[in-house]
Amino acid sequence: MPDQVRALVTEWRDRWHKACISVKTVTEFHADEDAKVTVFNLLTGASKSARVAGEFAGMTSLSPCATIPLPEGCVAVASGFFCGHPWLTVYQGSKPQLTEESKV
Repeated sequence: MPDQVRALVTEWRDRWHKACISVKTVTEFHADEDAKVTVFNLLTGASKSARVAGEFAGMTSLSPCATIPLPEGCVAVASGFFCGHPWLTVYQGSKPQLTEESKV
């Protein structure tokens, strides 16, 4: 796990005393309402954080309906609450998969 991602995960673990997270490999994802999303570019070391719009966050520049692209070499860490329980998901970027429709 890259150092930047490890730092966020261990901070979350220590704060909420949880040890279960989800890790998914995707080309794009949708963030839940009121989630905090941090994207790391592992190739350049750059990072960017944003809060998703929702009941508690109000209007933000990131909509819960927005598709967030995640190219290969990038990792996103999304965290929030569901029914009062904290959750954290790590999304790993991957190459788009070729389907039979896209080969034509």
